[in-house]
Amino acid sequence: MRKPLPFWIVFQWGILAVAWAQVPPVVNYQGRITASGTNFNGEGHFKFALVGNYTNMARQAIATATVKSGAIAAVTVVDGGSDYTDVPKVTVRDPLGSGAQLTATISHGAVTTIKIADGGRSYSLMPIIQVEAPKPAWSATTFWSNDGTSVSGNEPTSAVSVPVDAGLFSVGLGDTNLANMAGLEASVFEKIDLRLRIWFSDGSGPFIQLSPDQSMGSTAYALMAARVSPASLTNLDASQLTTGQIPEARVPASIARVSNIMPEVLAHDGSGSSLNADLLDGHHASDFAFTSHAHPGMVTNTAASWVFIPGAQLGAALNFYQMDVAPNVRGSSQLYSGDTTGEKSLTLPLSLPSVLYGKPVQLDELWIDYYCENGAKNYISGTGLTRQSWDGWSAGLLNDSTPHKSNDYTNYVCTDLGILSSNASSVMLRLDFQFANKTNYIQINSVRLKLTH
Repeated sequence: MRKPLPFWIVFQWGILAVAWAQVPPVVNYQGRITASGTNFNGEGHFKFALVGNYTNMARQAIATATVKSGAIAAVTVVDGGSDYTDVPKVTVRDPLGSGAQLTATISHGAVTTIKIADGGRSYSLMPIIQVEAPKPAWSATTFWSNDGTSVSGNEPTSAVSVPVDAGLFSVGLGDTNLANMAGLEASVFEKIDLRLRIWFSDGSGPFIQLSPDQSMGSTAYALMAARVSPASLTNLDASQLTTGQIPEARVPASIARVSNIMPEVLAHDGSGSSLNADLLDGHHASDFAFTSHAHPGMVTNTAASWVFIPGAQLGAALNFYQMDVAPNVRGSSQLYSGDTTGEKSLTLPLSLPSVLYGKPVQLDELWIDYYCENGAKNYISGTGLTRQSWDGWSAGLLNDSTPHKSNDYTNYVCTDLGILSSNASSVMLRLDFQFANKTNYIQINSVRLKLTH
């Protein structure tokens, strides 16, 4: 019998792509699984849940000090906090005193007492006792799970079997052709900050929750546009509509019907009407190409897709660019300057979904979701995008030196990036950073690339 996989099975990366034409919608998810640093092979067992409404249930402890003769004589725990799994460090902040050594004791996740090993000296009457915060304990609401049994972000009951080859797997979330896979409703994506939670087992060991939860970004939210029902438009006037269907009785009489158009054309055609079926805007019909004609490299229809990269994936590229990275619990990457300040860059290859291979692709929009802890000091100084060619990487898609310094969670969009030919399947993203200090970070939440094909 196979031995159970060790608990450090980890999620490495994921890409989300939406199947636009399907009702109910299907979201294709691709990822990689490793166990003890080795790519997993075989039949993988997965459980999935879409969760949101994150609340950090952990609470930081609060304490006060009593000072006598310049030394800390007693420490009172005012609030023991909650969800402590490790003994927190206790420090004293005071403009005058120094030397105090305090040790906390925890029980059932809360700080119960703080003992004094050394009261220190020269403290003022009101020093601040700083108890280290506990690790986040996130609570979440489940909006969908693969078998419909998950509640409050907990593990679903039944699993979906998915083949894994060299660590790689792909699964259609909401594909009811798969056993234990419930359908997805577009209304799920009305939720704010929706994320995908995954559990994995090799079939012989317990299920392990993979970390972090993966942000859905705006990729899947676009499904809402495809789900507008004609019935929902029955109470609208024609002036309020740009697309869609409404009952005939609500269409103003001034708007011509199909049945009115041809009689008007026939009534005014003929000698002296200036209408000529062989001419269009002064050009003969022979000047125009048939609908079956296509120029090499042109985009021949307007289906749209998104490639989504969670910010946490960027961390894998940073070892080569002299920056430090602190993964965020919500799937982002917090980037620090590392040993030196100044200009830093990272590059990341982006593979397009396999459904687009062999066809030219219009690259419409590049979205960067980010946050600068101190945008006046550390910020994004440039954005680049290059296409893959037979002889390597070549420029031509994007080279933007606009600085982005927002201290709020926001995004910026680069548009009209050009066409990616049918013999290329990847693009290279480049982000440039300017670091003026080593203290503040730049947080990359996600990268999104909109494609028309």
